[in-house]
Amino acid sequence: MNFYILLLIFVLLIAGDKGLTAVNLSIVKDKSPNANPYQIEKNPLARFIFEKIGIAIGSIIYGLISLVTLFIAYFLFKQIFGETIALIIILILYTLVIINNFIWMLKYMGELV
Repeated sequence: MNFYILLLIFVLLIAGDKGLTAVNLSIVKDKSPNANPYQIEKNPLARFIFEKIGIAIGSIIYGLISLVTLFIAYFLFKQIFGETIALIIILILYTLVIINNFIWMLKYMGELV
């Protein structure tokens, strides 16, 4: 698969994830101004980055880390399963992450109980 197509797919997946994370943090911050909104982040590395440099720059930096990690995972999966299956695995896993963030967004907004 063409590197630039993979890059586009991965950037879109990461942007969806980081965008929903930013929305979730914003909702929690608005609803509980005295609480640390970064505590909702389950990934300890991402939480550390967000706490140290904020959500905007932290999302960009962690997005770059995620991009590198995603390419490494893709190329490792590609060696084992082949190109198509590797991409399918990445798409399924990241789609589940995005769906999870969306569900949490609805919960934080009070739309789900």
